[in-house]
Amino acid sequence: MGEMMLEKHKFARSLGTAVALIALLAAFIPARAWQNPLAASFRKDKPDRISGEKILQAVRTKHEKIKIDAYLNEPIWKRALPADHFVQQEPDEGKPATERTEVWAAYDDNAIYIAVYAHDSHPEQIRGVLARRDEEPPSDWIRVAIDSYADQRTAFEFGVNAAGVKEDALWSDDTNRDKNWDAVWDVATRIVEDGWIAEFRIPLSQLRFARKGRRDWGFQVSRFIYRRNEMDFWRHVPRNANQMVSLFGKLTGIRNLPAKKHLQILPYAVGSADFAPPEPGNPFRNGAQRDYRVGADLKYSVTSNLTLDATINPDFGQVEADPSEFNLTAYETFFEEKRPFFIEGSNIFNYGVGLGDGDLGRETLFYSRRIGRAPQYYPDVPAGGYVNMPKQTTILGAAKLTGKTATGLSVGILEAVTAEEQATVAVGNRRYRTPVEPLTNYFVGRLQKDFRKGRTAVGGILTGVTRRLPGKEFYFLPTQAYSGGLDVFHRWHRDEMMLQAKLVGSYVAGHREAIQRLQRSSARYFQRPDARHVHYDPSRTSLSGLAGSLMVGKFAGGHWRWGTGGIFRTPGFEINDLGYMRNTDLIIGFIYAGYREYQPRGIYRMYSANLNAWYGSTFGGEPIAKGLSVNSYLQFMNYWYVNLSVNREFSVLDPALLRGGPAFLSPGRWNFWFGVGSDERKNISGGIFSGYSVSDAGFWDYSLNPRVTLRPSARLDLSFFLSASVSLDDRQYVNHLQDEGGDHYIFGRIRRKTAVLVTRLNYTLSPNLSIQFYGQPFVTGGSYSHFREVADPRAPRYEDRFRPYDYPASPDFNFRQFRSNLVVRWEYSPGSVVYLVWSQGRTSFVGDGRFRLGHDLSELFDARAENVYLVKVNRWFSF
Repeated sequence: MGEMMLEKHKFARSLGTAVALIALLAAFIPARAWQNPLAASFRKDKPDRISGEKILQAVRTKHEKIKIDAYLNEPIWKRALPADHFVQQEPDEGKPATERTEVWAAYDDNAIYIAVYAHDSHPEQIRGVLARRDEEPPSDWIRVAIDSYADQRTAFEFGVNAAGVKEDALWSDDTNRDKNWDAVWDVATRIVEDGWIAEFRIPLSQLRFARKGRRDWGFQVSRFIYRRNEMDFWRHVPRNANQMVSLFGKLTGIRNLPAKKHLQILPYAVGSADFAPPEPGNPFRNGAQRDYRVGADLKYSVTSNLTLDATINPDFGQVEADPSEFNLTAYETFFEEKRPFFIEGSNIFNYGVGLGDGDLGRETLFYSRRIGRAPQYYPDVPAGGYVNMPKQTTILGAAKLTGKTATGLSVGILEAVTAEEQATVAVGNRRYRTPVEPLTNYFVGRLQKDFRKGRTAVGGILTGVTRRLPGKEFYFLPTQAYSGGLDVFHRWHRDEMMLQAKLVGSYVAGHREAIQRLQRSSARYFQRPDARHVHYDPSRTSLSGLAGSLMVGKFAGGHWRWGTGGIFRTPGFEINDLGYMRNTDLIIGFIYAGYREYQPRGIYRMYSANLNAWYGSTFGGEPIAKGLSVNSYLQFMNYWYVNLSVNREFSVLDPALLRGGPAFLSPGRWNFWFGVGSDERKNISGGIFSGYSVSDAGFWDYSLNPRVTLRPSARLDLSFFLSASVSLDDRQYVNHLQDEGGDHYIFGRIRRKTAVLVTRLNYTLSPNLSIQFYGQPFVTGGSYSHFREVADPRAPRYEDRFRPYDYPASPDFNFRQFRSNLVVRWEYSPGSVVYLVWSQGRTSFVGDGRFRLGHDLSELFDARAENVYLVKVNRWFSF
C-alpha cells in the first residue's frame, strides 16, 4: 500500500510538472488532407487572397408548411433573397463558377430549410449515380455546411447528389471531417430544364447551438459539376488555405428559437441464427445456435448545445467483419472501429499520442475497441471437457455527453460498463459457468477551450479503467489504469503557421502478476540483460510514465511547407487498457520540408515533393531509428497521377527483436514505393501500386497491389483490390529456449507469400434501399529454413551475429481464410432501418509452408462454412 501511494504521489507530481512544461514539451500532428468536395483541399498554391464577407439572410416562415419536394412553390421562397456568385476552387481557382447557383434559407421553430437551384446550360449532362447513403459516387453534388456553434471550428455538413443520395459529416478543429456522423434529416432533388434543384429540411434537433437571441451562424455551400471536375464555393476557400470552417460566410436572421428538450429513441430487435459445422462430442458445436435480442439507443438534448447519447445492450451484428491476418510479430494488430455508437462523435475523444500515418500514427489514448473486447482469460478445462467461449464481452450500457458551450468550451464525457463475462464448461454430463472477463468500467473525459476565434485552443483529457477481479486467476489484469493529457493548438501568421503540443501521463496499478506482465510485455521488455536504464522488479504493484510530442511549422501559403518536432515516451508509460500503443522507451525527432505547385502548366495539373529526416534513441541512448525519405506526387491534366517514394533506413539497434533478449544490431534497408492511378470519375478506374524493400544483408520483400472500380450502370458499383506479396527474411523470431548452456534465441529464414482479394459490390435500388457485398479470401504460406541462434547481437559483421542451431521442429504454415458479408439495408422512414444480413466464414490451416494459390483457394472453399443469418429492425422516435 505504501508503494502504491508513493507511485500515485510520483504520478501527481509528474502531471504537475507537465502543466508547467506544456509550452515546451508538446505535440503537433498535422491535419490530414481531405478527400471530399466541400473541403476540396488546402493543398493548392496561390496568393492567400480570401474573398470578402458573404451573408445570406434566413427568413422565418409565417405558419406555412414547406413540403420537401424540390419544387420551391411555397410563398416563403419568393420572399427570401437568394445568394449567388459562386467562385471556382477547381479547376480555375478564383474565377467565377461556369454555371450559376442560387441559395435560399428559411426556418421555423423546428427546422432550417435550404433551397439550392443549380442552373446548368447542359442539363442532359447532369450526372446522378445511385449509391448507399454516405457513399460518394461520381456525380454532381450540392453540400451545405452550418457552423451553428458560430465558433469557426465546428460545422454540420449535409450533402446530396443529383440522384438523391444523401451524405452527412461533422467538421471539427476547423479542418477535420468525420463522415461517421449521422443525422436524421430530409432532402429532395429534381432535374429541371435548366439545371437541378435540391431542397433540404434540417431539424434543429440535429444541430447544436447557443441560444442568445439573435446570433449569426457560419454557413457554406459547395457545388461539384462532375463533367468539368469543377468545385465551386459560395464563400471562396483558397487551395493553399489550411482552413475550412473558419472561412465560412454567415447565415443571419435566425433569432428567438424556442428552448425545446429533444428526445430521440431508437429501439431495436434482432434475431440471428448461427450454423457452424458440428464437432463430434462437443455439445456447444451441434450445428446451429439461435439468439434473440432487444436494446435501444437514446439521444437527449440536455441543452441546445449539449447532447447525451446512451445505448442499452447494443447490437453490432450488421457490422462488417475485420480483415483476415496471420500475425508473426510481437505486437497487437490495430483494427478500425466499425460500431456505430463509438464511431459517431469519435473526433471529440480522439487523442493521438503518435506521429505520422503508420503504426506510430494510430497510437491513441482512447481505442474504443477495448470496450466489448474478446474475453482475455481462457479457463482450465479437465481432459475431455469443452468450453463455450463468448466472442465478445457484453456491453451492459454506455453513455456519452458531447457538445460545446457558448463560451467555446468543448465537452466530451464517455462512460461504459461491460459485464462479468462467463464461459460455459461441459465435462461429461456436468456443466458449469466460470468467469472469463471481469466486470469493467471505462471512462473518458475531454475538455477543450477555444480562443482567438478558434485559432488557439487549450485542452485536456482523462481516461480511466477499473476492474472488479472475480478471482486470483485474473491477477494478470490491472485493477485500475488512468491517463491524463494536456494539449495546445495555436495558429498564426495569416493562419499559415501552426503549433500543436501534447503531454500525457499514465498510471497503472494491480497485483504483482499484472505489473510483471506489463514490465515483460513487447512494449518495454524491462528484462533485457543489456539495458542499464530500465530494471525489472517482480515486486512492483504499479507503473507510471510520461509521453509527449511537439511539432511546429508552416503548413499553408506559398509553395513551401516545413516543420520540425518530435515525440518521447518514458519506459513506464502504459495506456493499453483503454488506448492503443506498441512501444515505449523512445525519443524521436524529425524535420520535414515540402514544395507544392498547383498552377497547371504543360502536361501536369499539379505536383508536390517532400523530404523527411528522423533520428531516435531509447532513454538509455541506444539508437533505434535513423533515416531519410523523399516522396513525390504528380497529377496530369487528364487527372491521372503517379507517386514515387524512396526511403533509406540506416543500421540501428532493435530492442524488441529478441523479445526480451539483448538489443540486436539490425542492418540498414532501402524501401521503394511506386503507384499510378487513373481518373476516378470514369466508369472504369483503378491503379497499380507496388513496393520493394531490400536490406543491406540481402533480404527483401516485394508487394503488388492493383485495384479496379467498375460502374457498369448508375445503380451498380464493383471494386476489386488485390494485395500480393512475397518476402525472404533472415530474422524471423522462432523461439526462446533455456538450458544449462544459457539462453538461446532461435531465428529462422522465412520465405513467405500472401495473397488477399477484397471484393465489394454495391447495388442501389433507391437512395433508401441498397444491397452491399463484401468478400475477402486470404491465403498465406511460410516455409522456414537455416535455423540459427543469436551469438553476438552487436557484431560488426552481420554473419557473425548468428551461429547454426539444430532446431528440431519446423513452424511452417499455410493459413487460409474467407470472410464475407451480404447486407440489405432499407431505410423505410427517416432514421428507421431494416437490415438483412448473411455472413459467412471459412478457415483452414495446415503445417505446410507451400503456397499454391489455386490449390489453396480450392481447399479453402472446400472447408466447412460457418453461416450467420440476421434480421434487425429499428425504429426512430423523436419527441
